[in-house]
Amino acid sequence: MWFFQILYKEFLSLRPVIWLALLAFTIAILGLQGNRVVMSYIGKIGPAYPFLSSNFMNAYFVVAYFLAVIVGIWQTQSEFFRGTWLFLLHRPRGLTELVVAKAFSGTLISLTVCAIPAILYGMSVSIPGVLPGPFQWSYTGQFWRLWLFIPILQLGAYTTGLRHGRWYVSRLCPFLAAVLMTALTFLLAIHWLLLIVLLGFVLVLQVIELRQEVSQRDFS
Repeated sequence: MWFFQILYKEFLSLRPVIWLALLAFTIAILGLQGNRVVMSYIGKIGPAYPFLSSNFMNAYFVVAYFLAVIVGIWQTQSEFFRGTWLFLLHRPRGLTELVVAKAFSGTLISLTVCAIPAILYGMSVSIPGVLPGPFQWSYTGQFWRLWLFIPILQLGAYTTGLRHGRWYVSRLCPFLAAVLMTALTFLLAIHWLLLIVLLGFVLVLQVIELRQEVSQRDFS
């Protein structure tokens, strides 16, 4: 029950970011599909068959990965700016438990916000006659593959926001490591099962690093 309280609190705190992300996803989808209103402002990015076109995937995941990074930084820095860490630490849970729960609540929010527009879009284009050709949900395989990288980037940004130090020196190390791991894993194009195992291993390493940062951080 206490985790859902943390999750709800983080959702309320992240509402501005969530609404902006949903707006960006909507604009990207409409622009790629040639919506006249959107095209009058930003133009058409290019032809994009849903979930198969590189234009669609690039536009969608630029927004998705930016969202993951902003969520991670927002979750930590907003607490420092508002001085609310001490309030949170008075909850009947351990410090490490609380900070890790905040991180995973941000991960769940990021994954959900990125998945909902894509699912709704897939449902809309699966209606017969909407597309000039057939649409199958198997076309979304690459989408979900890229979607799996969101927790890596979000936790990297979260740990970076939690660390001491200058932003342009050691503080960025967790985030840069997450970006490097994402890029290398993506370029390897490994099998689904191996990808899930590898990402799970990376997440475990990130949680260990996060717990270490919590033990060294002064929240007062």
